[in-house]
Amino acid sequence: MGGLVVKDMLVRSAETGAREGTEEAGIASLAQSTRGIVFYSVPHYGSWIADWAGGGPTRVFRPAPAVQDLKTTSPYLESINEWLWNKCKQKQIAVLSLSEGKATPLLEIWPQAGVTVKAGVVPMESAFPGYGRFVVLHAK
Repeated sequence: MGGLVVKDMLVRSAETGAREGTEEAGIASLAQSTRGIVFYSVPHYGSWIADWAGGGPTRVFRPAPAVQDLKTTSPYLESINEWLWNKCKQKQIAVLSLSEGKATPLLEIWPQAGVTVKAGVVPMESAFPGYGRFVVLHAK
């Protein structure tokens, strides 16, 4: 999720117009100073886990409000992704996205029998924002 925070900071920075010498001017310079970003397993298009968490029984399981922004249908994710896509297309910011090539063990149901639930927390389709370089890392 850290990569999404970085994208959000860049968008807010670019939208901040301020007089030179003010604190806001320092914030505004962040987007102007950024030349490249490396993302590691960032859910650019959301995650199935957020979809699942938001659809469960809310009396038992209530996700944090930020989880709503991680759903695969999130307009927020779409807007910050589009902003960075434009910067990448204009060659203002270079992007390298890395994805895990192996599913993550999420839960051991029956450890004695070796029953483990594995899933890609951030699927490759979401880890690749659709622009820049994309590399899948394969653990040995």
